[in-house]
Amino acid sequence: MENFKIIIYSLIQGITEFLPVSSSAHLYLAQGFFNWKESLLLFALGAHLGTLLAVMFHQRKVFSEINFKEKNNKLSLKNNILILALIASIPVITVGAIVVLFFKIDFKTNLLIIALASIFGGILLEIADNFFSKDNKNKMTIQKSLLVGIFQVLAIIPGMSRSGTIITA
Repeated sequence: MENFKIIIYSLIQGITEFLPVSSSAHLYLAQGFFNWKESLLLFALGAHLGTLLAVMFHQRKVFSEINFKEKNNKLSLKNNILILALIASIPVITVGAIVVLFFKIDFKTNLLIIALASIFGGILLEIADNFFSKDNKNKMTIQKSLLVGIFQVLAIIPGMSRSGTIITA
C-alpha cells in the first residue's frame, strides 16, 4: 500500500508542480479522496524535494556557471541565478519557519481554505495578466527576487500555487 501512495503522490506532484495550481492542495485532496488517515507530510516533503532535485539536475549547467563579476571593485549579483534564487527563498523560509514553530495551523484539513486560496490565486493571476506589463526583457534583479520571495509566502497556504505566485510577481 505504501508504494501505491508514493506513486500517487509522485504523479500528482509531477503533473501539478509547474502549472499554476497548488501541488500541495492536490496532495491533500488525494489524501482525503483515498481516505488515508495517517499524516503523509513526509511523503509530501519528499515529493517537493524530488521536484527540487529534478529541477537542479535539469538546470545543472545554469547552476554550475556561478561566478561573481567584479565591476568597479563591487561584486555584481544581478545575473547570478543561484544567488537570486536563494534571495527569493529567504521570505518563504522565514515565514514558513515562524508558522511551523509558533502556530499550530492545520490548513490541509480545511477544504474551504484550499478552495478560497485557489480562487484568490486565480484572481491574482488574472489581475497580473490583464493590468501589468508583460515585458519580460528586463533582467532579474535582487529587488525582483525579493518580490518573488514575498509572493511565494502566499504558497504556504494549500490552494495557493507556488508557480502561480511567481508568475503573478
